[in-house]
Amino acid sequence: MSAKKTMLGAPIKRKEDIRFITGRGRYVDDFNPPNTVYMGVLRSPYAHAKINNIHFNKEKIKPLSILTGNNSPLKPLPVFINIPGMKPYSPQALASGKARYVGEPVAAIVVDSRSDVEDALEGIQLEYEPLEAVVDAETALQTGSPLLYDEWGTNLIVKRTASRGDVDRAFREAEATVKGRFKIGRQTAIPIENRAVIASFDPYSERLTIWCTSQQPHRTRDTVAEAFNLPLEKVRIIAPDVGGGFGVKFGVYPEYLLATYFTLLLKRPVKWVEDRREHLMSAIHGREQTHYFEMAAGRDGRITGFKDHVVADVGSPSIISMSPPAKTLQLITGCYKLENFKVDVDFVATNKAPFGPVRGNGRPEAILVVEHALDLVAQELKMDPVEVRMRNFVSPRDMPYDSGTGLRYDSGDFAAVLKKACELIDYNGLRKQQEAQHGKGRSIGIGAVCYVEDTGFGPSKTSGRPGYETAFIRVERTGAVNLYTGASPHGQGLETTLAQICAEELTIHPEDVNVVFGDTERVPYGIGTFGSRSAVVAGSAALLAARKAKEKMLAIASHVLDASPESMILGGGVFMSGGEGRSISFRDVAKAAYDAAGLPPRLEAGLQASSYFDPPALTFSCGAHVAVVEVDSETGNVKVLKYVVVDDCGKVLNPVVVHGQIEGGVAKGIGGALLEQLKYDENDQLLTSTLMDYLIASSMDVPELEIDRLETPSESNPLGVKGVGEGGTIGAVAAVVSAVQDALRPFGGGVDQVPLTPEVVWRLLWKQTG
Repeated sequence: MSAKKTMLGAPIKRKEDIRFITGRGRYVDDFNPPNTVYMGVLRSPYAHAKINNIHFNKEKIKPLSILTGNNSPLKPLPVFINIPGMKPYSPQALASGKARYVGEPVAAIVVDSRSDVEDALEGIQLEYEPLEAVVDAETALQTGSPLLYDEWGTNLIVKRTASRGDVDRAFREAEATVKGRFKIGRQTAIPIENRAVIASFDPYSERLTIWCTSQQPHRTRDTVAEAFNLPLEKVRIIAPDVGGGFGVKFGVYPEYLLATYFTLLLKRPVKWVEDRREHLMSAIHGREQTHYFEMAAGRDGRITGFKDHVVADVGSPSIISMSPPAKTLQLITGCYKLENFKVDVDFVATNKAPFGPVRGNGRPEAILVVEHALDLVAQELKMDPVEVRMRNFVSPRDMPYDSGTGLRYDSGDFAAVLKKACELIDYNGLRKQQEAQHGKGRSIGIGAVCYVEDTGFGPSKTSGRPGYETAFIRVERTGAVNLYTGASPHGQGLETTLAQICAEELTIHPEDVNVVFGDTERVPYGIGTFGSRSAVVAGSAALLAARKAKEKMLAIASHVLDASPESMILGGGVFMSGGEGRSISFRDVAKAAYDAAGLPPRLEAGLQASSYFDPPALTFSCGAHVAVVEVDSETGNVKVLKYVVVDDCGKVLNPVVVHGQIEGGVAKGIGGALLEQLKYDENDQLLTSTLMDYLIASSMDVPELEIDRLETPSESNPLGVKGVGEGGTIGAVAAVVSAVQDALRPFGGGVDQVPLTPEVVWRLLWKQTG
C-alpha cells in the first residue's frame, strides 16, 4: 500500500517548458543528417483540371530525381474513416489524370540545396486542361454540377441520418417554432510548426528512419511499411517535439510517402518542410457546413422537436475527411433531452483542400447550431435564454443517457456548470446593466451556452479500431524511472501529467520520472494523441504500469526487510514496515531488484512493467461558457469584454495544465467565431494563403478568462478523468455567437454565419436597420 498521496491535483509547473523557453526543444527542422537532399512539391494552380503532358525546362536547375502522378509507383493512401454506403475513393500521393483542388501535389523533385527547390520546380511544365470547378457544397448537389469523380455520377459521397421519436407530430402540435439557415465558414488549425518530414534509408542495415510532425507515430510507421512493402521492424518513426497538432497532423500526408520514395531511390536523407502558404492551401481544412434547422417548443420553453439538414463541404476527400461531419451528427443534440428529432447530414465533395479534424473535430459546429436554435426559441418566447436551457438539460438522474445519435453520456451535471458560470459572471447583474445601457449607443450582448463532448477515444470493441493506449515503465538500478508512452505530445503538457501520475503511485517527485514518447523503436506500440484521449487512456495505462512496478517493489522491500508484505507502506519514496520501524529507500529497492541472488523465490530480476489500457466506454466532458461582447454599430467590430468558463473534465490531475488547455481552446474558439476563414473565389482559388489574410486571435482579441470547475469523476477509467483538450474551443464558438446574437437583438435581427467579421456584422446591422 501507499501512504497519503499528494501529487495528483497539484498545480505543478510543466516540466517540459524549461526545454522550450530556453530554446532546447528539437523539432523536425532542427535535424540535418549528413548528405541531406531537399524535396520540393509542385502543386496544382487549378481547382479542377485534366493533367495532360509534362515537360522539363533544361535551362532550369536539373533535379536529382522527379516523380509525377503519371509515373508514380506509390500505393493510394489508406482511408481511416469509412462510412457504410459511401462512394469509394483512393487518395493518391500525386494527382494522376486530374487535379481536384488548388494545392494538390502533382509532381515532386529532389535537389542538393534548399535554395534550389523553387528554381527546380519552375522547370516543370505541366499542360493542364482547366475544368469547371465545384465551388461549394450546395452547388455541388445540383443537377448538372461538375463532378469530382465522373464514375460516381454525383458529388454526394454519403448521406447519414439520426432520428428519434415522432418529429412531424412534434412540429404539428408545437406552440412555437423557429427556423434558420446557418453557414459555418472553412477554417484550419494553424499550429506554430508547419508539417515537416525527413526520410533516411540506411542501405547497410536496410532500415528506414523518418522524422516527421505526427500525432500518431506508430500508425505512420504501419502506413509507410505497408506502402513500401517493408517489414515493420525495419521502419522507425520519430516524432520529436511537435509544435502543435490540433488534428492537422493526424495520419500520413502525401509528402511523407514522397520523401520515403526518394530516400529509398537515392539512398540519401530527404528533407521537406512546408511553408505557411503550402500549409494553408493543402493541409487539412475543417468546419465548413451549412445547417438548415428548425426547433419546436411549448410555451413553457420545453423543446418538443428539432430538425436539421446539414450540408458538409468535405473538399476533395482524403484519408479522414468523413470524420468531422460524422462527429457533428453524433453531438448535434448537445446537452439537451430531445425526445423528437431528425438530423440528415450530406457529405459533399468539392474542389477544395481535403477535410479533416480541426480542434474539436465537428463538435463546435454541432454545439453552435443547437445553442443558436435555443437562443431563437428564447427570443420567440420572450424568455431568458438561460432559463430555456435549464428546462431542457439532460439531468444527472438520466445518466447514463442515450443521445439517440450513437453516443451514451456517462455522467455530468449540465445545469450545475451553467448555474455556477452564471454566478461567477453575475449574469443577473449583467442583464440589468444591459437593460440600463439600452438606447445609449452601446450594444452589449451576453451569451451563455453549454457543451458536451465525447473524449478518451476507444474502446476497441465498439469503435472497430484499436482504442487502447500503451505504457511501459522501467525503474533503473539507480532508482531513475523511465516511462515509455504510446501517446504523442504536441504541446498539451502531457510529459508533466504522465510524470505526475507515475510519481503519485511511486511516491516520488515528478522530476524523477523521465517520459519517453514519439519513437517507435523505443516505444513498442501506441495509438497516438487525438480526440482528447491522452489523460484518459494514456494516463490510465501509465497508472496501471506504475502500479504493477510498485507491487513488485513492495514484494522486494518486504523480503529485504524480512517483513510481511501486508505490513509494507510506501510513502515519500521510502518503503516502511508499518509498526516495526524498519525501512528501505526507493533507490535501494531498485538496486536490489537487479540482484537475482537476493530476490524472493519465483521473482525474476529486473524492474519493469507494462499496461495496455483499453477503456470500456467513452468519457463525456462538459462545461458552460458565458461571454460578454460589445458590438460597434458604426464599424461592426466585436470586442469580447468578459469571459467565464466552468469546466467538468472529471478529476483534475493538474490545474495548471487544465487551465492552459482551456485558455488555448477558448482563444481558438474566439478566433473561429470572429476572425478565421479560408476564403475561395468563384474559381475555387484560395484568397487567404498567408497569415496577413487568414486572421487568428491574438492577445488583443482574448480577454482575461475566469476559469472554474466542477468534478464529476468518470467511472470508466481508474483515474476518474475526462478529456479537456478541445472543450475550450467547442464552447467558445457558440458562446461568442450567442453573445453577438444577443447584442443585435434590439436591432430586430440576428446572426446567420461565422466568422462574424466586422464586415459581416456591419452588413447584418445595415440589413436589419435599413
